Amino acid sequence: MKRNFFIYLGLLVFWGLIGCEFKIPTTPRLPSKWNTKVVIPLLYKTYSLSSLVFDSLAASSNPIMADTATGRLSYLVSDSSSEDITVLESFCTIASHELSKEIDLSNEIKINPDSTVIQINILAKKKINTTNNRVKFGLLNAAGSPDFNRIIVTANLSDTFFNDIQIKIICQNFKDNNTGTLRTDSLTLSINSTLATKNIIIDGDSLIGASTNGYIDSLVFAIDINIEDKLGEPLDSIYQSLTIDVDVLPLELESFNGEVNASGVIPTELFINSPPGAESINFNLATISFSITDNSGQFDRLLIEIVGKKQGEDNTEIDSLFFPFPDTCEMELGQIISNLPDSIIIYVIGMLEEGNYTPASSILLSEGLSVKYSIQVPFNFTLPTEMIIASGRPTSFVIKDSSVRANIIQVQQGAELETTVENRTPFQGNILLLLGNCQYFPFDSTETPYDENYKWNALGDSLFYNDTVHVVIDTLAVLEIPAATFSGDSLIEAGVLEDQISFADSAAVSHFADTLTHYIMPHFLFLNPDTSNTILRDNQSITIRSYLNLLLDPAALTHQGVDTSDTL
Repeated sequence: MKRNFFIYLGLLVFWGLIGCEFKIPTTPRLPSKWNTKVVIPLLYKTYSLSSLVFDSLAASSNPIMADTATGRLSYLVSDSSSEDITVLESFCTIASHELSKEIDLSNEIKINPDSTVIQINILAKKKINTTNNRVKFGLLNAAGSPDFNRIIVTANLSDTFFNDIQIKIICQNFKDNNTGTLRTDSLTLSINSTLATKNIIIDGDSLIGASTNGYIDSLVFAIDINIEDKLGEPLDSIYQSLTIDVDVLPLELESFNGEVNASGVIPTELFINSPPGAESINFNLATISFSITDNSGQFDRLLIEIVGKKQGEDNTEIDSLFFPFPDTCEMELGQIISNLPDSIIIYVIGMLEEGNYTPASSILLSEGLSVKYSIQVPFNFTLPTEMIIASGRPTSFVIKDSSVRANIIQVQQGAELETTVENRTPFQGNILLLLGNCQYFPFDSTETPYDENYKWNALGDSLFYNDTVHVVIDTLAVLEIPAATFSGDSLIEAGVLEDQISFADSAAVSHFADTLTHYIMPHFLFLNPDTSNTILRDNQSITIRSYLNLLLDPAALTHQGVDTSDTL
């Protein structure tokens, strides 16, 4: 699925707290004589809330639905096909794991009164992979190949050290059945050496957990670091760091007690990026429902894990265990959706009954689970006190009359912007009317462009399109959104504010002199001081009608042109 297949209710491109770097216009200094000879229809467009939260032109179908009776909007994604999940032939294998620990020796080294160094003790831990199984205890294959049942430990110093360093590894999940003790090994970094490696063979070892009855949830390694003899140099001269990597190759089990799993990833639609700042939105009644078919009749329980991924932030995760095995089930998605994820990933694990298993166990490998899902998010949520929505697509604008462009270059002294705003939404606030020479309108220079053709310069203060066109953005006006009258979520009377007069300075107006197409993009700053609950409906919209009156010095005019072009 392509990332732009549709744009989810991340409120299209930019939800976030206001932080734009654009210049807010001020009243220009007017000349002693001026006349209005050019009146340009700038913008006449209605922005529905459904178009603000979803770009219908970017996808073949719109997942935003309106209830036929009430008009209330909701976001709906349904998986029309089933995903098949089966037990793999490798159900007696645990996947590989990688662990790494970096130790700053200047901070960790402590010395005794006799200048010997106190032992450094650290713990390396990694959650165990449960794709194929969940294990309480097991026995590793005694005749494994070099690609299985090996632990490779690597110690790497950032620079040579002036003492030998001995590193002891205690593998707390592996018991040597010949000695009845935990598998333990060591390696030494000699003076002037920066690298040491140890290959620990664990064929035939027992795989154990922290308790005799619980499942093994992590692989744990205790690491003891001993700097031998007295410290060869003063403590304040130590600057080296020590990195210890533990690579656990796949574990091949001869037998185990636990569960066999059929695991799969259910793909969902990709959502467009939503930058930080909107995490305080609390969506109500967001749900995901599943329809599951057990084609083999052998599954005992079902575990579903859902992960919301968002670039530059920690994942949001929820999970739920269902027993007995269900035909249908439902989970609340509010915690995931509230973070406005870029994408949602669904992990489904079907579990066979707990017992003893070997590679020869009678398990149906070809018959598994069929899973379908449906996500529904009613647009009923609590807003933060401030929130910005960018309109779906900018409106293109070009002045074709050359004489008008010439007057703009030579004699314009800014412009008067006359605007009427009609509000049919439950929101109040302001509209930032932006003008640019490209279709991309970032909020600030820290934002990563979603279009790879746009790139910031090294300083992060200039944006370029295709490395050649300098992206110029200016603020034409800041408009007021008048309050509409509502009863519940039903519109009683639209809020209308006519003839809002704003002044755009000559620097902003000068952009219109270019022969290039320009673009107008409203950014809606919605204010919600009482953080009340809001329900969105399909008849809610904001209409902007605006004219640009160029302020010209008649003494400098060379030709009074009339613009006849279609500016929208």
